Amino acid sequence: MLWSMGIFDAIFKPKKKPQRDVDGYFTTLTSYAPAYTDYKGGVFEMALTRAAVNAVATQCSKLQPIVTGSANRSIARALEYQPNPWQDRTKFLYRCCAILEAKTTCFIFPLRDQYGRITGYFPALPTSVRPYSVAGELWYELRFASGQTALEPSENVGVLTKFQMESDLFGDGNEPIAPTMKLIDAQNQAINNAIENSARIEWLVQITGQNRPEDIAKKRDQFAKDNLAGSNKTGVMAYDQTWSRVEPIDRKQYTVDAAQMEIIERNVYSYFGVNEEILQNKFNEDVWNAFYESKIEPFQQQLSLVLTNMTYTERERAQGNAIAFFSSSIDYMSNQTKAALCQAMADRGAMCADEFRAKFGLPPVPGGAGQQFAIRGEYILSENLAAQTKEAAQAAAEANKQSDEKEKGEDAS
Repeated sequence: MLWSMGIFDAIFKPKKKPQRDVDGYFTTLTSYAPAYTDYKGGVFEMALTRAAVNAVATQCSKLQPIVTGSANRSIARALEYQPNPWQDRTKFLYRCCAILEAKTTCFIFPLRDQYGRITGYFPALPTSVRPYSVAGELWYELRFASGQTALEPSENVGVLTKFQMESDLFGDGNEPIAPTMKLIDAQNQAINNAIENSARIEWLVQITGQNRPEDIAKKRDQFAKDNLAGSNKTGVMAYDQTWSRVEPIDRKQYTVDAAQMEIIERNVYSYFGVNEEILQNKFNEDVWNAFYESKIEPFQQQLSLVLTNMTYTERERAQGNAIAFFSSSIDYMSNQTKAALCQAMADRGAMCADEFRAKFGLPPVPGGAGQQFAIRGEYILSENLAAQTKEAAQAAAEANKQSDEKEKGEDAS
């Protein structure tokens, strides 16, 4: 298996952990032994909830990384193209977000070279995680579905959380959405049963006279063979005086009506922070901006902090080394709004021509000319305002002086 033979060994085996005794569970404020356990409720197994998770994760997979500072510059290339040997950037970001939405806790592990430097990241999906105290420091015991386990210091484990309130370390899980998921599942089963039963006609028949049980069974089977089997192509049922009553059974199938189904769907939308426009790609710029600020921006900020803290020491962070992600909400504006905003940005030198063209799906200007920044002439830096005003006044005074001298010379002549 790829997991057992490659990924697990690449993440955990090369690192030499110090031999220190485990003191016991790591004590937190809210509980003595907090633990993360994979939720088996199947959030990613329902069509509607999977669509909600996919809508968020798909947009988050478009985030662009920005690495600042001079420490470990190779990590910038890894985040730009391939954070680990098994995923490109979009797959890495998608899985981080999907795990976070579906499990409310996502664990990210660093990949290191032979010198201990971080060269990439991988989002893993353990079945359980327990915090332990090793010489007074926080370590995590991780168990995976393959049966493998690892004990890692907290600085080697990036933790993204959602709905974190009860636990000091992990998200609180998706159990609150379980009743809604059960309703969705019950509705799907009811629809399937209704379709299956609509193709089957059940009958209530009454036999005249007194009959032994075995005779009743034989007459029932013969009646079904003669009238209900596929060999009866006429669509006509015929029977003799053996039967005193023959009538169909009308079974009422209960399904959730449209109003109730809308309430169920709204519960899912509210829980995952999406709506029908986002799920069906019918959003406008206002809907997108609200979705971006409520779902994508919090994810990109949390991921930026987790990777930054995992990758750089406190001293390196103080020197400006950081990892950030950004996404351009302008891409989903109307062309009219986009053109007005791009023009204003370009006029002030905040956007070059190539960036302007990219927002409309146009290629860069050949020869690199589109990389130049142009600024309209009436704009000056605020710090130069006093000097510019002084120079303009001096120039005006000099012009007035020359004009007066010229007029005096003309009068004398």
